[in-house]
Amino acid sequence: MTAKEVANLVINAAIESYTFNGFDVQVVSSKEESLYFDFLIPEKRRIEKVYPSKGFESTDLKIYEEYRNKGYEVLVLVPLSSIWKAHEVFRNRIDWIQGWWAKDNFIKFSSPRRP
Repeated sequence: MTAKEVANLVINAAIESYTFNGFDVQVVSSKEESLYFDFLIPEKRRIEKVYPSKGFESTDLKIYEEYRNKGYEVLVLVPLSSIWKAHEVFRNRIDWIQGWWAKDNFIKFSSPRRP
């Protein structure tokens, strides 16, 4: 499975969780914006980005600062095996980190944590 296919599985699982709990989710359609986030939960004023692997180390974090300055929360989802590295990279740069992993053909999520 490619990294993009894995990311799509995680995105779909996260969106399903939000819609199950009654939240409206807007998927990013702009190619430029999709580099920085995958979907938006307007009611929570939250943007989320899924990283299917360790690619987050080279992310330009300025865009997340811009969205935080506009009043949005920023949550990134990273493989659970990379959670500690993500804490180092995103500390004081975003609002939430959440781990994900695959088990028995399902995507599972950890509780969101402050970096």
